[in-house]
Amino acid sequence: MLPSIYPKQYQDVKANLQWYTTIILGLIGLVFYLFILPDKHRQTVDTIFGQIPPSPIVGSGIIVVFFGFLGWLLIFGLEIHEKVYDRYFTRWRFYYDLDFILPTLVRPFTHRLDRRFFQVAQNNRYKFMKLFYHFVETTNMNTKSKKIS
Repeated sequence: MLPSIYPKQYQDVKANLQWYTTIILGLIGLVFYLFILPDKHRQTVDTIFGQIPPSPIVGSGIIVVFFGFLGWLLIFGLEIHEKVYDRYFTRWRFYYDLDFILPTLVRPFTHRLDRRFFQVAQNNRYKFMKLFYHFVETTNMNTKSKKIS
């Protein structure tokens, strides 16, 4: 799946992250291979598969394939964007949960809520949102929900 400017579901977002991570890591790896890696080590990378004659094209291809796999592993395997990037840097899910999902869920009951409700919800976001994510058939805070027909 190629990157999309307008992702329709969460899997599209993850695919976009994988593409961009692969491209960035591939470019970093290529720059490292071409400009930083000593010639002796570059020749080792070039001949890493034995039968392939050493050349810059082979080494570049190996780097691109390696970083493509690394990008896939980081996004889909380890889900580093949720466990590190979102949790500690962007926190977009934190704000989306507190500014959109939770107020929408409690809108019919807002007049009965204590003023401290949203402060308590912010301090205990995972407990509050666990109900929502359980409802959309997810056991962890990822949105791998089934489509409701």
